[in-house]
Amino acid sequence: MCNAQKNQLHLAALLEQITDNASQLSNLVVSRIRSEVPHYSAIPLPSHHEAVEHQVVGILAGLREHRTPSASHISNARNLGRERATQGIALRDVIEAYHVAYREIWNELLALSRTENADRSEPLLAAVASLWNWFHRLSAAVAEGHSDELRTTSTTRAVIQREFLDALVAGSAPQHPALATGLGFDPDASFQVACLEGLPRHLIARLDEELADNGGAVLYDDESTVVVLQNHPASDFLESMHALASSAIAGIGHARTGMSGATESLKDARLALDRACRLGRSIMLADDWLMAVLDDSAARLDPLLRHGIDVAARNNRLADTLRAFANSGFSLSVCARELRIHPNTVKYRLDRWRDLTGWDVHNVEGLVASLRCLEG
Repeated sequence: MCNAQKNQLHLAALLEQITDNASQLSNLVVSRIRSEVPHYSAIPLPSHHEAVEHQVVGILAGLREHRTPSASHISNARNLGRERATQGIALRDVIEAYHVAYREIWNELLALSRTENADRSEPLLAAVASLWNWFHRLSAAVAEGHSDELRTTSTTRAVIQREFLDALVAGSAPQHPALATGLGFDPDASFQVACLEGLPRHLIARLDEELADNGGAVLYDDESTVVVLQNHPASDFLESMHALASSAIAGIGHARTGMSGATESLKDARLALDRACRLGRSIMLADDWLMAVLDDSAARLDPLLRHGIDVAARNNRLADTLRAFANSGFSLSVCARELRIHPNTVKYRLDRWRDLTGWDVHNVEGLVASLRCLEG
């Protein structure tokens, strides 16, 4: 019997021994994967072990019988790739797990061969090409399945996002709770909506990816970009958005309960965005609600406030004093220190403003009207 035949027989014997201990080897592979690829901890241990053992047994049988992966093996690998995608395991982690599995199979073969052959590994040379072929074909299949699932999921998510936005805009969201569920929201819980300006379209998918697993979704059409949040702090969302596009601006509505609340929060967010664009920075409606509401009524209020707006435009010192007075806690002395003038000068200018506009900043109506006049 020639050496090649001896090596083949010895390799078959090695594979037979390893197959008899396939469960033990599978346990080792699972342990290594979960240690080296932390995201695999999200997969239930029993199902992870079952999938690994199924593939280990199939690979060992293929090597023993000198055959390549069958159509069934390829199909199973594709299905596993799809499953891992739905479980949120990134493709790079899936491929890394395959590397770990094949490394451990090879190490087991190598260790057993050296134990029985006084550190000679010639019997394994015949297995190198076959093992590589199995790794290459199954990892390619799992990657294909993973990518297919992500494309399908992405397309489905995009359709649901568009329909959810249409429902929010139309006010029909309460009739379509399944749209919220399809995006991972609880339709009966609290929603907070933000309207965006200045976020480049090519960054929308990245922001949506960041939010998708953390209680958020980006909805958009040709006219608007909207973010829906649930159990996700608005401040964290703003940080993510500005990290992607520092010049982007968001107006954030109130947190409101249920699907009808989501619709109302969208209205809030639109008010807030208009105000945010005037200011050139992101705001929450809760932080500047008065001016946001007045901005929204600008056309209706124009006949009432036009004269005051013109007075403010013609008298910079009066406008600056009024602004400083409002920002100084309505204190003449604090305002005077801020402007480096005498408190009597502050009083004179406020009185002059009242005489010219009819608005007295010492009562609520006059103060609100005066501040709105400064907006122009």
